[in-house]
Amino acid sequence: MNPSEEGLPQPHPASFRDADSTVFVAADLVVRAFRSGDAYGEATEGMNAPFAVDAVRRGAIVATSPLEQTDLPPGFEEGFSSRRIPFAVDPREWSFEMRKDAALLTLDLSRSALTDGFEMKDASAFNVLFDGCQPTFVDHGSFRAGYSGHWPGYSQFGDHFMNPLLVESGAGVNALAAGFTVTGIPLDLATATNRGAGRFRRGSFSWLWRRSVAERMSRGAGSETGERLASTSLPREAVVRILEKARARIETLESSAPSIWRHYEESACPYDDEQTDLKRSLVDSWSAEIDQREVALDVGCNVGTFSQILAGHFERVIAVDNDSVAIDRLYRRSYGQEWGSRVTPAVVDIAQPTPAIGWLNLERASFLQRLGVVDLSVWLAVLHHLTLTAGIPLPQILDLIAQISRHAIIEHIAPEDQSVTTMTAGRRWAEVPDASAFESELDRRGCTLLRSEKTSPTRTLVLARCPR
Repeated sequence: MNPSEEGLPQPHPASFRDADSTVFVAADLVVRAFRSGDAYGEATEGMNAPFAVDAVRRGAIVATSPLEQTDLPPGFEEGFSSRRIPFAVDPREWSFEMRKDAALLTLDLSRSALTDGFEMKDASAFNVLFDGCQPTFVDHGSFRAGYSGHWPGYSQFGDHFMNPLLVESGAGVNALAAGFTVTGIPLDLATATNRGAGRFRRGSFSWLWRRSVAERMSRGAGSETGERLASTSLPREAVVRILEKARARIETLESSAPSIWRHYEESACPYDDEQTDLKRSLVDSWSAEIDQREVALDVGCNVGTFSQILAGHFERVIAVDNDSVAIDRLYRRSYGQEWGSRVTPAVVDIAQPTPAIGWLNLERASFLQRLGVVDLSVWLAVLHHLTLTAGIPLPQILDLIAQISRHAIIEHIAPEDQSVTTMTAGRRWAEVPDASAFESELDRRGCTLLRSEKTSPTRTLVLARCPR
């Protein structure tokens, strides 16, 4: 797509925070337009540096192409474009291992930039997107020549990366549950969840308590002392050591988040091998029947067994589960695999999808806004959990499916199924519809039943076409 042919949409809602440039997002590319040649020159110099050229070659930074001024909107002198990452997983939706890799990428780029005589101006988690399962840096205006005498992104890296990792490692609470915002997770929250023995874990003291003390001292200092502190310069080698220590600390961290699915496939899976094989076969063959196969959504993907099957048919698969440990396992086993390049994992509770946040609630879009309409959504062993655990009636669930899907593969579980009777024990208000009511609700929404096959006496898999 040439921006001069189809025109540029409105600027990205978060782009107002950059005084030098504005980001425009089109269907298949992103344009960064600069208001001055100086700002463009600084960004271009950074992207032409050896560290950046090597990172682009490895896929660690998205490649750019210069634009003619005729392709730019009025008021901008220079600009370049880059391909658009198909689905932007919000940092609130990263699993622990995804956040670790995004943090390590940020640290590595910061260190290699210093080696080449540049520095990274910030350390925002929103500068990293996942291209499938590969973390990729996308903020090409982040690098500038020279050295300011300190690490400019120190505090932001703490709020966007180190604090969320330490909170999940120490308290078992992921970033979304901890209230991650456009400014990350505040220092006060991170220190509150790393009290007692947690404060003495290797790296926790230096990254939480030392920073907390330093910031209190800075706030309490007089203007003259504050100016001296702000102008204090560290040798470049000292900043490199800080980056290296941060990397070493992050590599040792492990999530302590609880997970009922940690050993799901080994011990808690309700299917026998024959049922599982049949479900795999049906999802595989039915996926091949879909006429348009660009995007699939796997809801309640667990460790990605069916996401991998979908990746054999669709250009990209968005795999979501509310269990961050399950997403970690999917992420780690798919990274570097050919099919993994088409799967983007995300920690999302479909019962309460990630909301929009930021200035005017427009700065960072909600999960459903970013998702749009998919060619196929897959809901295996999900509906009864939404009904019985989250208290969402079937009609409401099917409304969502019809809203976001052109086709859907849905597993219906009968009221007499053992998992349903176990979950409804003591919950007389809970109700799971029988097969007839399920099909009637589909028909009421204009969904056409294309395929239906029993996988057990109490479980049925259906393929439906939605009126999109």
